[in-house]
Amino acid sequence: MWVPRDYCRTLGGWVKWHALCVYKAMSNTLFNALSALQTHQRAMTVTSHNIANATTPGYTRQRAILATNVPQAVKPGQVGRGVQVAEINRIADNFITERLRSVQSESGRLNEMRKVLADLELTFNEPSSSGFANSINRFFAAFEDLSNNPESNATRSGTIEQLRTFTSSINDIANSLEGQRESTAFGADQVIQDINRLTGQLSQLNQDIRRATAAQTNPNDLLDTRDRLLKELSGLAQVKVRYQGDQSVLVELDGRLLVGAADSTQLATERGAAGDLTIIFKDDGRAINLDGGRLQALQEVNNSVLPGIIKDFDQLAVAMMQQMNTIHATGANHTARPAGHLGTRIIAPDQLNANLDSLSQLLPKHSKAGIPEGLQPSFVDAAGNPTATNLTINVLNTTTGVAEKYTLRYEPGSLPTPASRSLQDLVNAINTGKGGGFSVHPPTAGGIPNLQAKALPVDGGFRFSLGATDGHSVDFSRSLDLEPAARAWTGEDITGIDGSDATLANQRLGLRVNAGSLEAFTIDPVTGNEVPYASTAISPGPATLGNLSLNFAGDAVDYVDGQSFAIDFNAAGAVVDGPRDIRSTWTEGSANVGIFGRYSGEVGMIPDQPWSMEVIQGGLVGAPLGANPPNNPPMVKFTYNVGDGSGSAQQETVVITLDENFPPGSQVAIADGVYATFGAGTLSESTANDVNRLDFTVDGQPDEAGLLAALGVGGLFEGTKALDMQVSAALRNSPTNLLVGHTRAAGDNANVLGLLDSRGSKLLDNNTVTFEEFYQGRVSGIAVRVNQAEQLQRNQADLQASLENRRDEISGVSIDEEVGFLILQQQAYQAAARLISIERDNIQTLIGILS
Repeated sequence: MWVPRDYCRTLGGWVKWHALCVYKAMSNTLFNALSALQTHQRAMTVTSHNIANATTPGYTRQRAILATNVPQAVKPGQVGRGVQVAEINRIADNFITERLRSVQSESGRLNEMRKVLADLELTFNEPSSSGFANSINRFFAAFEDLSNNPESNATRSGTIEQLRTFTSSINDIANSLEGQRESTAFGADQVIQDINRLTGQLSQLNQDIRRATAAQTNPNDLLDTRDRLLKELSGLAQVKVRYQGDQSVLVELDGRLLVGAADSTQLATERGAAGDLTIIFKDDGRAINLDGGRLQALQEVNNSVLPGIIKDFDQLAVAMMQQMNTIHATGANHTARPAGHLGTRIIAPDQLNANLDSLSQLLPKHSKAGIPEGLQPSFVDAAGNPTATNLTINVLNTTTGVAEKYTLRYEPGSLPTPASRSLQDLVNAINTGKGGGFSVHPPTAGGIPNLQAKALPVDGGFRFSLGATDGHSVDFSRSLDLEPAARAWTGEDITGIDGSDATLANQRLGLRVNAGSLEAFTIDPVTGNEVPYASTAISPGPATLGNLSLNFAGDAVDYVDGQSFAIDFNAAGAVVDGPRDIRSTWTEGSANVGIFGRYSGEVGMIPDQPWSMEVIQGGLVGAPLGANPPNNPPMVKFTYNVGDGSGSAQQETVVITLDENFPPGSQVAIADGVYATFGAGTLSESTANDVNRLDFTVDGQPDEAGLLAALGVGGLFEGTKALDMQVSAALRNSPTNLLVGHTRAAGDNANVLGLLDSRGSKLLDNNTVTFEEFYQGRVSGIAVRVNQAEQLQRNQADLQASLENRRDEISGVSIDEEVGFLILQQQAYQAAARLISIERDNIQTLIGILS
């Protein structure tokens, strides 16, 4: 600006005039140039910062916003004073940032779920030669080999080794599943450590950002760091972010503040008794409902996905144990003569008198007392209604080889409250003939002879114990009652038994002939001793026995000392409905009769419909047809049951003449693999007053309720679930304990065939699928879930990539664009420098003139 010489002189003195004139001579152009130089240098710094961070993850492009300085007000108008950097802004779209955080949470959840499910799929390793499906094939192949050579100890040993390999495969998978659950819990702990670290850093950043904002400086790089941490946090857990006026943020999780303006709240985990994982706020312990992120996936896998798969695999293992243990326990073989059985299942002390199928009997987690779910006995039909069930018990005299067959039958009685069915009831029934809803058939005086049951006290409760007396063995097979005549009543009839006595409520009363009298007694369930009730002398006609009435058909000489029978009483102390007299009577001195064979039917024992044989025409066994009495051949009528085992059975009969085609000792076919043999001698014909008839037990459902599997008796396997399933100790100790047949006959492989048939039994998913179908369905389900997770994760990744691209379009650094800005800024900087140079020359000229 030109300064008039006269104006300068008025200031007085040469020196003052010189300085002021030089100062005034420095035009506004120089100041404008200086501001341009500084501003564009600052702008270039911002641009170079962008270029330097072009590949930095999470970096947000910055832009120097230029603005004119406040102009100088002079006449005749304002004069510009150059340029300045008004602010340095982050080029960001908060809406896209929020969407990215939300997508990041779902991506974190899906990616974690995909990884866990893929690891789970590898656990089963299907299809492959080492997969569990192939283990099932080898398992049943071993039984195929055994069925071809059931008596070979080498084959039995090989089968048991294959069983051990099979259970090891089950254990390995179960261990792996449990290990994966522990891994997810550990992974959740690691994620929570990361969350706590991130929230602590965000809290500190909040403080730094607030200070910078208060100093009127934009903390752009701090904001980038904060957004990066928020993005990382969102991948771990779905959070809500609220922006504040001072550029700090508040972060919420499940409705509670996780990160405040200057502090943060830490998270922690809790494990329940069942291994469930709960995420909590560490300070007050409140449980958190998660809605996305890796942590939610880990919690879902730990609490839902893996427990469901573990439960399914346990269900498979338990179903195999229940089915195959029941089949095995009701078998026999040529050499095994067990003197007793000790159940592996422990019944809790407070459950001794509880129904065995009660929910209170279920095995609690981390307890050894109880019955595992799926192994409890069932006393209901397919419709869920209480029903009668049978358990076959055979007592074999190991010296004579004669077996006596009994059925422990449960009758629910009158509804709505079915009769009790506890372990104590079971023990009492075996020992006394009746206990709760259980009773022994055929009715015997004093329970099952030569056998004693106990609820054996052990650590944690009671185990079922069943022991035979010396010289006897006990099994639960379909083996037939070899000599039914040995227990038959050979004296005159005793009929019309009736009456009631409250002291006999729910008990069985034994009646025995002794020295011309009929004695009545009960059995003490604790001591096993006889408790006398009453006695009466035998004489023809009506008689009184305590509070009971009865009728003798003959004199005392017509009855045989020691022969006995029994009657039951209901809860009111009255004789139970049904036959009240002796049904099976046999003429003493008749030819011996034996029942043999392998029953192939499925009909269970029906008390009111026994199998029987009646002599309808007397004669000499094996005599030629047409011979004159008494050397004519006898005629016998066999009555037997037919049906499919699912309901009531129909009785049919067959009449056979024992002529020369059936000499003594030959087999006389009855039905379904059962046959009789007759010794040499005569058979007496039945009359109206003296029926010559034998009842015998044939039972195609030896353990209808699954009592043996529930109590852990005679099973193929031991354990409560897949994790601890193993071959039973009895089989591990000796291969001779492998029960291969339905009978004690050498070469009988029927029980092995029954085990093989279980492969096709539909026992799972409401009896709709087999073992293998259930397993394949679950494995396929896992594969489907893996594919779904992968597809969802890919879709989410595409969405995230699209949002990342949109973010990069707005906030990302374009090298070309930044270089263009840099060139413009450089040119502006060079122009400002040139302008300063020109103005310097002008000033030098001015100074020279003034000098």
